[in-house]
Amino acid sequence: MVAQTVSTFGRLDVAYNNADVQNVLAETADASRDDYDRVMSVNLGGVWSCMKFELQQMRKQGNGAIVNCSSLCSLAGGPQRGTYQAAQHGC
Repeated sequence: MVAQTVSTFGRLDVAYNNADVQNVLAETADASRDDYDRVMSVNLGGVWSCMKFELQQMRKQGNGAIVNCSSLCSLAGGPQRGTYQAAQHGC
């Protein structure tokens, strides 16, 4: 993605990362490890993966800006959304 952008436009000045999947509704004590891994992989891992390559390019250029988007769940919790909320706090 970053290489294609640089190939097309010559540089990467701004990036906006917004990866998001919801968890299966469950109390934290009842949530499955598979669902936890899925949510963390997309919501945190996806943003981290994008930032890794965005930052490498921006470091080469000497500048750039990255915005990582989170949801309101990073500010206020709700029932049966513990895994999702934890991932949003990480963003």
